Amino acid sequence: MSEAGLQAVLENTASSNSSRVPPDPPEALAKIPSLELADLEKRNKLIPLAVTGLGDTPVLYHDLETNGIVYLDVALTCTACPRSYYPM
Repeated sequence: MSEAGLQAVLENTASSNSSRVPPDPPEALAKIPSLELADLEKRNKLIPLAVTGLGDTPVLYHDLETNGIVYLDVALTCTACPRSYYPM
């Protein structure tokens, strides 16, 4: 695509986007909550940690409120995998 063609596409995209989405009125923008630096705690919160085991496998458990969403992180060792399976 030529430089002029590319410029025409960019201008067409900008004009079509600006005509479809009108800017929000100041009254609506004033309703959006915002944080100030003073609103933030100065120290990190400590995350509770329980270390248990499942056979020979250590399990780390964090008792946190997540509104019913379950988060699971799994880490596996690849020492038994042949080197040919490793990504290059």
